[in-house]
Amino acid sequence: MSEDPCQSPPSTFLTRESNRQLMSVLSAPSAHRRALPRELILQILSHPSRWVLAWSDKIIDPTSLNHIEHARILLSTPALTARSARLLREVVFTIRSHDQGWSSFPEHHGTFENSWTWFEAVVLNKSEESGHATNVGLNSIDIFDSTNVRRHHLQSNRHAIGQAEDHTISIGRGHEIFNGLKAEDRILLVAFAQYSGWVNHIQDAKIEILEEDDLNE
Repeated sequence: MSEDPCQSPPSTFLTRESNRQLMSVLSAPSAHRRALPRELILQILSHPSRWVLAWSDKIIDPTSLNHIEHARILLSTPALTARSARLLREVVFTIRSHDQGWSSFPEHHGTFENSWTWFEAVVLNKSEESGHATNVGLNSIDIFDSTNVRRHHLQSNRHAIGQAEDHTISIGRGHEIFNGLKAEDRILLVAFAQYSGWVNHIQDAKIEILEEDDLNE
């Protein structure tokens, strides 16, 4: 499995309160300018630099899985509302992890080639949850039997590197995994390990959801 990361550096996220304060300033006239109309202020708030952190969660304790378990849901967002699905602009996944630290393929050591421990983003609708194990921390899941489950490879561990590495992967609303995003969808972070001897060690993992602020809350 080759690596095709879409990584970006960590960001400092805004809160809705900071945007309220900005709106208060811009909507009031000053000695040097007129008050800005609400429509223009909303355009300003739609800029990526003004997106707000709407939700975040992280794993508390380090964990690991091998090829026998194969896959584990590390984190799951709450079911989106119609409003949150409409306003979602970016999802940031932060992972600190490594594999078992050895393999029988020295030519691939230190690369992402033939790495069989990795992470995926999954979008799962509530209608698909019936009969599936979708709670965080379960030892096995079978959500991938459905053709309606949307998956995207986020990150592989570097091959046979026993030291944890940090990865931050941002996916914007325009990504195909978010096509048709709607109410009752959940966004999952899933860890994988495949083939005998491969172990995915996860020290930290986090999901953060950024939304455009429409000032309606």
